[in-house]
Amino acid sequence: MEKSILKITPFFTLLIASLSHSATVTPGPGFYTFSGPSTFSGFPCTLSLTTEITNSASGGLEVTVVDGAAYGGIICNQIAMDFPWIASVGASDLPSGPNAPLTMTLDNVIIYSIAICGPPSGASIPAVFNHINPTTTPYSTLQSSFSFGTCSVTWNLQEDTGLLEITNP
Repeated sequence: MEKSILKITPFFTLLIASLSHSATVTPGPGFYTFSGPSTFSGFPCTLSLTTEITNSASGGLEVTVVDGAAYGGIICNQIAMDFPWIASVGASDLPSGPNAPLTMTLDNVIIYSIAICGPPSGASIPAVFNHINPTTTPYSTLQSSFSFGTCSVTWNLQEDTGLLEITNP
């Protein structure tokens, strides 16, 4: 009886180890800036968002937008944002296929503008990160499209260094 327990124990050790994989952030967890075109209720702007991407204790990811700015015109220059915006992505929510998009929800999004939109609030907005298990996509991107008050916002931002990759074994 003792021999069979000893033989089974290494199997369970390997099984538990294989289940505890987590996403890998390359070149490493840290701060990454995404910037590029956006529209604010039809007005073209340039948006820049600085994120901190870290591994969570559960094997997933924590994506925190810590700073940002919109610029490029009179309307764009009137936009202000409060931070942080936070997305927690569980390990089971990470895609495993090549070039897979990662859909997440950014919470606590507060955007101020001239009075045309209505009061700001801590909204939850959808966002898509592209560059999970990359094979062909040259840059990581962060995309979103949402409304708040009477305004709409759309962005398609590119990670500035071109080095960020997230893999999910």
